[in-house]
Amino acid sequence: MTHLSRVVAAVDLSEISPAVLSTAIRIARKLGCGVRLLHVSESLLGEEEKGPLLPALKKMVDEARSETERDFAALLSGASAEGIDIHGSVEEGQAAQKIIETARRCRAPYIVVGGPHPGGGSVAATLGRVLRSSTTPVLIVRKPPKHGYRKVLLGADISDEAPAVLAAAMQKICEPDANYTVLNIVSTGRFHHLFTNIDNLLAERRKKLAEWAAALNLPGAAVAVSAGDPKKKLLEEAQTLGADLLVVSSHATTELTELFLGSVARSAANKAPCDVLVCSPRGQKTSGLP
Repeated sequence: MTHLSRVVAAVDLSEISPAVLSTAIRIARKLGCGVRLLHVSESLLGEEEKGPLLPALKKMVDEARSETERDFAALLSGASAEGIDIHGSVEEGQAAQKIIETARRCRAPYIVVGGPHPGGGSVAATLGRVLRSSTTPVLIVRKPPKHGYRKVLLGADISDEAPAVLAAAMQKICEPDANYTVLNIVSTGRFHHLFTNIDNLLAERRKKLAEWAAALNLPGAAVAVSAGDPKKKLLEEAQTLGADLLVVSSHATTELTELFLGSVARSAANKAPCDVLVCSPRGQKTSGLP
């Protein structure tokens, strides 16, 4: 990993922010790179763009800025003893745009963010925009494990390249002794009664996934195929496995399924019982899969 690369840790200064930063530091240590800590304030900029502020309102904005700077400085100083090169700044603007631009400038291998939380409507909106636009893998910290990612569930699309993109991104941040489960879900929806040969289809998918697991250097990976609602099945399987990392694709490789797969990624980001790694096949093209 080039010394110019930095894992971007985008924080909203909520209770999850220390976990976001510590996760970014752990990944940076694995990759041998630095960390770029970023907080973007949208509301402060928005008030001033409307025109000159009344004295009372300006005082409130200035106090909010000062409080943000103090909280950010405290978060940054708390990580100073980690032995990782960390640069940080508080910026103002459109949060998703700033995060993506920063990741591009830093040649970030990952963007690490906190998951949506009660009362964090703007966080959910920002995360949605980042997932739609970013070609950099996005790690959503929801319930970070103390000792790294060891139980990993990979939600595999049936496309030729998506599993390779996901596998490459997840293996870099998981522990060497991690256990992987590769899951493909046949979406049946309300027309499940039309799938008369569902058993044959599941068997074909299972064989394909086993070939992928071997080609992607996931020896010993468990392979599973099921039918139903992908959003529900994926979350249920993550809960059943006790997974500490769920890996999904943000976009399909065809326009017809892009909207559907995007909804699966959004569901995982908002409801998963563990951390979620979301990757875009646009960010890393892979060929030569069976």
